[in-house]
Amino acid sequence: MSTLDRLRKGLAKARADLKQKLAFLFKVSNFDSLFWEELEAKLIQSDLGVKTTLEIVEMMKKNSFSSPAEGFEALKKALLKTLDFPLPVLIEKNKLNFYLIVGVNGTGKTTTAIKLANFFRHRGYSPLLIAADTFRAAGSEQLEVMAQRHSFSVVSQRRGADAAAVVFDGLSKAFSNRLEVAIADTAGRLHTRKDLMDELKKIKKVALKACPELRMVVLLVVEATFGLNALSQVRVFDEILSPNGLILTKLDGTAKGGFIIAVQRELQKPVWFVGFGEKIEDFDLFNKELFIQALLS
Repeated sequence: MSTLDRLRKGLAKARADLKQKLAFLFKVSNFDSLFWEELEAKLIQSDLGVKTTLEIVEMMKKNSFSSPAEGFEALKKALLKTLDFPLPVLIEKNKLNFYLIVGVNGTGKTTTAIKLANFFRHRGYSPLLIAADTFRAAGSEQLEVMAQRHSFSVVSQRRGADAAAVVFDGLSKAFSNRLEVAIADTAGRLHTRKDLMDELKKIKKVALKACPELRMVVLLVVEATFGLNALSQVRVFDEILSPNGLILTKLDGTAKGGFIIAVQRELQKPVWFVGFGEKIEDFDLFNKELFIQALLS
């Protein structure tokens, strides 16, 4: 199944909802103030959020159109423009690229860490996994079992060990073996738990101590079904860790497509990867053109 087909499947509900909301609206030929008010309302109802919706409408107003088809095309262009972020640099050559995977409970971080490792392995790298989830019962064991199943190397310690110490050991091993990719799975934490959020700051500090020339990438895992309810979570993680980007998980048919646009636009944090399902192959780079095509067609 192609990435476009997977996106279409994952955005099936969001696409149907959006089409239903916009179908009648774009049949009109009189694009007056009532049209714009209705369009704003429909986009907000589609989880785009007020701020992002107003920006999209303003962009559309700058492009004159006189037919429903032209209006729909103007909407598509405006949506694409909201996702106008530089392509992520996945690997810096001749450096240890450390991917720190963070997020709240239940978003699928451990599965995502394995999928990301598989992504890099298929591009010729030998990623090392670091089991830094020492807080949750069987957290490290889960990653170990999955890593063994897919023949990945993993560094771990007992439950209750200092997560930062595990990361230090893992990065030291990766550096000594001249590896270019290390991926740490961390414990899920509520954004309201200051102690656990502080632990992530400690991990970042210790990681740079383990390898001063480290290239660190912090990726925040967000469940695509949360919708705008996840914005508060993302904002807190952003304030504390300033993640480089997002990984969207559980894009499985119930995802709220508008939210995916809103979270990037409002927080200026691009989506790097998307997860489609439970299989290790259900993972790919985020492609804004394919995403908008899957959402609107």
